[in-house]
Amino acid sequence: MEKIPEHICSIIAEAVTGRLPRDDDRKLRVWLKECPERKGRMVRYLRIWRLAGLAGARDRFDANRAWKCVRNRIDSEAVLEKPGKERKRQSWYAVSLAASLLLGTTVGALWLGRPETAPVTRYLEQTVPRGALSELALPDGTKVTLNAGSRLRWSTGFGTADRELEFRGEGYFRVARNETLPCVVHLDEGVEIRVLGTEFNLRSYPDENGVSVVLKNGSVRASLPRHDRDIYVRPGERLTYDRKTGSLSLLPTDTERAGAWRENRLVFDDTELETILRTLERRFDLRIAVLRPEILQERYHGEFGDDETPEAIFRIISADKRFRYRIRGRTVEVY
Repeated sequence: MEKIPEHICSIIAEAVTGRLPRDDDRKLRVWLKECPERKGRMVRYLRIWRLAGLAGARDRFDANRAWKCVRNRIDSEAVLEKPGKERKRQSWYAVSLAASLLLGTTVGALWLGRPETAPVTRYLEQTVPRGALSELALPDGTKVTLNAGSRLRWSTGFGTADRELEFRGEGYFRVARNETLPCVVHLDEGVEIRVLGTEFNLRSYPDENGVSVVLKNGSVRASLPRHDRDIYVRPGERLTYDRKTGSLSLLPTDTERAGAWRENRLVFDDTELETILRTLERRFDLRIAVLRPEILQERYHGEFGDDETPEAIFRIISADKRFRYRIRGRTVEVY
């Protein structure tokens, strides 16, 4: 991938986080016109900016978080020094940019708040409450099963104008093959999963550090912050990425067990208690309070059918006395 010159990195920093001087605006436009691929990269940075900024509190846009994720992506692609001085505050320009992106405007209308004509992209969204599953078919023939607490968002032009998805949660994807228009799944904090005709399980909840991709068939390419090369996943492999530390692993796995939740089965293979508790919260719509945080890193194995109650599951996984629990209605105390 082409290296981005240091002065262009600095201009991109201005474009997404602050005022872009008129001279720099012209330089950026000239640089973009010189190579069609560059505009696609700029669109990607802007999308990362929007998704990352919205990944924090629901009622505000976190500009510092957003720029950090954009800069991680530029650093991983450009192999150059950091693009200028990091912004410490959200300027009026950043607010204008974020608002424009939320409306889905094109890149040309984003700089300097110029009143250029820009088509508005409209979106559809599917959310799944706790205690539920959902299945849907997208316009291109792609089929998705969504686990509890998940959200999937796509444009009304999906399958023709684009095949871009925004996703949080856990889902089983059977992506229709289209070699001329690959499907790209965008996750929080700049993680991207690019696929052709593919069947895979994807887990990426915002309250968990880990991202997991289990590929049953087809091909998957993952773009990850802090890594300068894309990661290719082969059928029968699990890619696990830690958004907090940047660590990753790529190992053989049982693809059927990874998708067992679609049949209301719970499968835990050397799984941290913290992840197990969050899974139980979403599966049974519970509120779980942990009174001893030090137990959350304990690991467990277990498999439970669709007829198991929360009481039965807690009784089994606590049998070795590493923790205790109390159930009061939909509230569980773990200690």
